Amino acid sequence: MALFDRLLAPITRWLYQEPALVAGSGGTGSQPANKLYDAKNALSAMAAFPWFWACLDVISTDLSGVPLVAVHTDATGNRTILPSHPVLDMLSRPSPQCSGVAMRRQLYADFSAAREAYIRVLGTPGVDGVAIRLHPGDVTPNVDPRTGLIEHYDWGGQQIAPSEILMIRGIGWESGIRASRAESPVHSLAAGLTADQAARDFAKKAANSGQLEIMLKPSDPVAQFGKNGVKAVTDMYLTAKQAGHGMMVLNRALDVVPLSINSRDMEFPQLHVDVRDETLAVMGVPPVLVGLPGANYGTARQQSRTYWERRKHDAKLFDDELSRLTGDPSIRIEHDFTDIEALQTTRTERQDRAEKWVQGFGVKPAEAAAYEGFDDAPVDPDITAGEVSAMRPSAPTVNEPQETRSAEDLIGEWLHDASGRYELLAGQGLLDRSAEAMEAGLLTASLAANGHEPAKAARFAAGVAQTVHDAVSTIVDRSSADGVIGIKSLRVFGPEFAATVSQGLAA
Repeated sequence: MALFDRLLAPITRWLYQEPALVAGSGGTGSQPANKLYDAKNALSAMAAFPWFWACLDVISTDLSGVPLVAVHTDATGNRTILPSHPVLDMLSRPSPQCSGVAMRRQLYADFSAAREAYIRVLGTPGVDGVAIRLHPGDVTPNVDPRTGLIEHYDWGGQQIAPSEILMIRGIGWESGIRASRAESPVHSLAAGLTADQAARDFAKKAANSGQLEIMLKPSDPVAQFGKNGVKAVTDMYLTAKQAGHGMMVLNRALDVVPLSINSRDMEFPQLHVDVRDETLAVMGVPPVLVGLPGANYGTARQQSRTYWERRKHDAKLFDDELSRLTGDPSIRIEHDFTDIEALQTTRTERQDRAEKWVQGFGVKPAEAAAYEGFDDAPVDPDITAGEVSAMRPSAPTVNEPQETRSAEDLIGEWLHDASGRYELLAGQGLLDRSAEAMEAGLLTASLAANGHEPAKAARFAAGVAQTVHDAVSTIVDRSSADGVIGIKSLRVFGPEFAATVSQGLAA
């Protein structure tokens, strides 16, 4: 097979020629869509394009700060986080020359730019194991055409067995012998990045040479300047400009043509904005994370949550490959996103749903937790929903006398709870008229349950809820983070407002 590969290599190289370099590596050629984008060229884009660098820096820094854990899953499906594991020890210091954070940061950058990342593992984790990052541009998977499986990896003139290589791979579109390769997102950005680079080069040249302001030409369309005439006019113009004069007097008939192009036109502002937005969208990084202003508190929270959800999916590709090192199918190496603040809202929502499975459908707490993704929750698997209900204190008996509560107290209690709900919705960027309708319904139910006529209570609650909603919307629309946090301090949530509007219900 090795002899066959050597004979086939020249033909393969002719059929699948490597494309010309473009981005930060000095080339200026273009790459057609029927060529796989070169990994070195993809990574070199960080040296030429600031927004691409910003995206790689944010992604690699954030993911390298997420801790790795070893998770054991027993025969019943219960998950337990192990206090330590040899693979974790090796990844914390993969080699004497590299720290774990440094290697992981580079691997995440490799994957984000080229959609391929490679780790070579030598020895046994925890004993003499060493993990080395390989540049994706230097590694070539060699696929067996009979099975479609990778037979070996070519790296530096060596053939490395698949058991020594961890390949973290994204999506690709190639077929045949290149079906094992992923496509770089830089490929789709190449046209815009190249145009933006050309615009910057043009602006740089214009800045170095100075902006042309006027053009001098003979008044007679037939007349022409000789070589000495051109030099004389040029020298006079430069002398006057260097002396700071705004006017030059000539003793021959000349036409002065002002040039309309200005420095603003040469900066191509819209092109820069379009390329920036394309880069952020393709890389999955929201503007707020690269320092761009304009997002209010709720929008920023939602963008950050979406960003981290995408990073979780990317991290699973790494988890699958790193778990190969454990040698035990029941033990996985995973990224632990528990402490990521942007994902806490999602975690709380899943906890609430798990509680509803227990209360509403009688599901065991351990099963409900596992169904919502909390496989490692410290819940006794034998506890039933009935036992959980029995642990809760019983409600007051219906025979106990019920205290009659005033409308002011009911409205004040509703306002207190509504302020918390509005703050949560504003933080998630979900503030709309449905919130107003829900609050009106809650206030109506509270008033009707305490003896107020339902129809009158509904009309009253609708007006009060509209006033409250408009007040909250006004402060949120000002795009102030402090304003969103200060929703509870609005006067509509104070006792004076509750006392005032309660008089309208009694009227």
